[in-house]
Amino acid sequence: MILNETKTKSMLVTDKRLAKKMEQFTLQLHVNFTELGQVSSHKLLGLTIDSQLTFEQHVENLCAKL
Repeated sequence: MILNETKTKSMLVTDKRLAKKMEQFTLQLHVNFTELGQVSSHKLLGLTIDSQLTFEQHVENLCAKL
C-alpha cells in the first residue's frame, strides 16, 4: 500500500488533564521527507474523532445538519 503524504494527518490523543500540559508541544512526524500536518480532529468513516476522544464535535456537526 502506498501512503499519500499530502492526505495523511497526525493527531496526538490525550486526556483533558494532559492536553493542557501538551498545548505548547507539536507532534512532528516525517514520511518520505515530508512533514505530516497535525490536526485536533479528523473525520473518519463518517465519525469525527477529536484529540480527547469525545463526541462533542461529532454531535455538533450532526446537529448543524438538522
